[in-house]
Amino acid sequence: MSTTNSLNTITVTGNLCRDPELSYLPSGTALAKTSIAINHYKKKGDGEWEQETSFINLTAFAHAAEKLTERAKKGQRITVWGEFRCVPYTNKDGERRSTPEISVQGFQGVEFLDGNGGGDAPRSRPQQGGPKPMPSAPPVSDIDDEEIPF
Repeated sequence: MSTTNSLNTITVTGNLCRDPELSYLPSGTALAKTSIAINHYKKKGDGEWEQETSFINLTAFAHAAEKLTERAKKGQRITVWGEFRCVPYTNKDGERRSTPEISVQGFQGVEFLDGNGGGDAPRSRPQQGGPKPMPSAPPVSDIDDEEIPF
């Protein structure tokens, strides 16, 4: 039986839901946890656009955790690069569930889009090299679902 590794990389731009919380693992490695809100739009049956929001937990380690905790604040717009996971847990009724999470990868795993993320520190990545933020308004073109080739 052969084993293969799959590519698991995700890039997300959104707003932080809360200030990151910093803690340390028994090994001494920094760990930061927060969550990000991602807005997207869908067209309702009456032709109006409706905004939906998805919430995804973020976990960062080592230097990325310290940088995120020092510079990021609730409501700030950021882009994160990392590994997507579904983290299992048991709810209060004893049912097994899972929640989406992005494990931020490395020093370059965060880009601050609202200014420089506080203080006088430089941006983590040059703006021209990273992904551009999505517009906050719904698309203006009316694309019929029949026109989409997939």
